[in-house]
Amino acid sequence: MAEGPIDMIRLEGEGNSLILRITGKARLEGPATTDVLAGEILVDTPFVRGSITTSVFPEELRQWQQALDALDAGQDIAWSEGTRGPEIFIERDLGEERAADRNRSS
Repeated sequence: MAEGPIDMIRLEGEGNSLILRITGKARLEGPATTDVLAGEILVDTPFVRGSITTSVFPEELRQWQQALDALDAGQDIAWSEGTRGPEIFIERDLGEERAADRNRSS
């Protein structure tokens, strides 16, 4: 893995930002030990600022790539929807050529 954190997406504009950042590797212990990417979702607006930790499993990287391809094609996206962790929803506002995020935790 590269040195330092890696931003998987960074949306900024008009004093608002949403970042999905990978911060390193982690190992989840349990019935089956699993290697994952450790990360965080950071939100910064004039009204709220915060972050939540998250783990990205290897199979979720393919889903993330598909979501980014759909966003690039002008579609709204949902990533990690229906999972136990944080979800990211991005809606395109084509009239103003921008994206709006709806981040929520389950």
